[in-house]
Amino acid sequence: MSQVLAYPVPTKGLNTNQEPTAFSDAFSPFLKNVYVDLTKCRKRRGISQIGGRALPLSGTGMKLVTYVDARGNRHEIALTTTSAFKYNGTTDSWDDITPGVQLADGGTNWVSGTGTDTADSVSDTTLIPGDEPGGAALFFDCAADVADTDILAHLVINPAVNLSAYTEIRLWVYSVDVDLDIGALEIVITENADGTKGGVEVIATNTVDIVRNIWTRVAITVDLSSIDGAQSIAVYSNHATQFDALDLYIDDVIVVSPFTGGASNLWSYSLATDTNEFGNNGGMALVISNGVDDLQYFEGQSSDKFQLLVHTSGASNTDVIAEFWNHFMLLNWNDGSQNVKSLLYSAAGNIDDHTSANAGANTLTDTIGQILNALKLGSSLIIYSEDTITVGRYYGGLTIFTFPTLVFGTGIVSANAVLSIANVHLILGNDQKVYAYYGDTDLVPIGEVIEDSLFAALDVSKKVHIVSGLDAGKYKVHFFIPGSGASSYASTSYCFNYRQSRLSWEFHDFSKTVKGFGSVQASFDWYCDEAPMKDLYCDWTALYCDESSGQLGYELPAFVSDDGYVYKLDEASDGKDDDIDIAFELWTPEFIVSAEEQIGRWVWFSFQGYSSVAISTVTVQYTTDRGDSWTEITDSPVSLNQRWTTHRLPIDVVNRRIMFRFLQTSNKDVQLRGLFKCAVEPQPERD
Repeated sequence: MSQVLAYPVPTKGLNTNQEPTAFSDAFSPFLKNVYVDLTKCRKRRGISQIGGRALPLSGTGMKLVTYVDARGNRHEIALTTTSAFKYNGTTDSWDDITPGVQLADGGTNWVSGTGTDTADSVSDTTLIPGDEPGGAALFFDCAADVADTDILAHLVINPAVNLSAYTEIRLWVYSVDVDLDIGALEIVITENADGTKGGVEVIATNTVDIVRNIWTRVAITVDLSSIDGAQSIAVYSNHATQFDALDLYIDDVIVVSPFTGGASNLWSYSLATDTNEFGNNGGMALVISNGVDDLQYFEGQSSDKFQLLVHTSGASNTDVIAEFWNHFMLLNWNDGSQNVKSLLYSAAGNIDDHTSANAGANTLTDTIGQILNALKLGSSLIIYSEDTITVGRYYGGLTIFTFPTLVFGTGIVSANAVLSIANVHLILGNDQKVYAYYGDTDLVPIGEVIEDSLFAALDVSKKVHIVSGLDAGKYKVHFFIPGSGASSYASTSYCFNYRQSRLSWEFHDFSKTVKGFGSVQASFDWYCDEAPMKDLYCDWTALYCDESSGQLGYELPAFVSDDGYVYKLDEASDGKDDDIDIAFELWTPEFIVSAEEQIGRWVWFSFQGYSSVAISTVTVQYTTDRGDSWTEITDSPVSLNQRWTTHRLPIDVVNRRIMFRFLQTSNKDVQLRGLFKCAVEPQPERD
């Protein structure tokens, strides 16, 4: 007579710490790309590009920062090794806010030259292929027979501008139906007012091929140190035959001073308040530091770019910055040599005053290892080192601050291995444990079920590239872990759902690397016949048009990859990570015949399945050796539809134990709920 054994669908998530026969709750020994909800498990939906018209961003992607200024305006900023960009929801693009000067935006006031019939400003709506990176563009209707060195157009710069501090020219170029070779396009910045050559000038040519019918971001390294009074900028032909009768568009010509940090020079950021220093935005600004370049700030006016912060001549750069009780703090600051285990703080509300009575410095002698990060928690400033946690407290009076080190034996494994949500910090400890830290000595372990696997997967040589992030809409905290693969950066995530009374852990494998995680606000309302909804399959029903995730202003989780692309995690990505199908995998616990003297004949397996896609299938396999080898069940793959259905699959397997797994590698959907059931006929084991 058969017995029916049952396990609940793993709504408590992943558990790699226990034997798969010893689970005391609704766990799975392995799941990948599975969202664990309160009553079901479902496939992660996917990611899609945001601001794709301006991607990839210049430099190696590093960080996403949300800055809400003193007027309540929200700025979503992407930082790379070389550049800073602000998301423009109107154009779905990224505006370049790297320290620099804009020389031309669109085609207004350009003067035609000998190589063009016309040079004029044209709205992006008139571009036949579209995808202009923002606003109007300069349009060249080139002459039928363009000669080398023909000037296509020039723009007078009045008043003259000192460009001697800048080292790179950036512009967007679009060539209609013709590929332009490296060196074909010539940009001249000159102190002549008419764009002609001869005199004080800098001549630069495109250093990348300009592929036809697509906007190309061109960045050219230059030496502008001689240009202290630029009066015009001009565009010339340098490969004449390629320009004959060519339609050409150019936009957003700027000169910048790129940042000089590398992929391991992590960005630190903080708000700062100084009504004298920051006069355009209520006395508030976002300040950033990469530990290599001098500090930069961004106030948030419509035309703002990052600017050099005048703070103190004795601190050229710093690893970590934080504002605490209106004092701006530099940790591990550099005044010609690195001041380790130390901090320098300004006078209250005066970011560049380090000499007044309420300014000062401290050496944190009790800390162990390098200071990696500092974040506020309640009324304290928590300073994380490699093997200690220090609590900064404000007292005022003669002793303004104290910095007792309260936690010894653990710190954080890398600078970005800590995340602040509400009144708790979530950290990956240097003792290979995952903690919730509530301040003082209140350090609570939260990762017992997965931390062995998490830290075993970490390639310690790449730990600087760990990333943490919050998906507030789904109550999930992500820790992205760089592994032993070819990439230096992380693409896999251990994450947990903090809404559940017992944290449910998940594991996700993204097709893109993750260098910085943050959020962007939805910049438009979705309708069924508009992007991004119009391109989805008509049989997808998981996302309704009135869901909050599709409404203007909803905060979408997002990340920047190392190659400069920005992606959002949303419910409209139809089972793809950008352009790659998501692989879903979920294992059941192990079913076992408990009596030592018996063996089992397993006769059927059942589950409840659903798909938000009208036509979807899932592969079901079994193993009797705990995953060393798998066999597909005869009736697999199983068709899923848009109603919950119980599927009973016949099997005929003789063994003491059996496990099952669900696989889907197409861009479809899988959802599971209820119980996994398996029928067994116990039999005496033969000698």
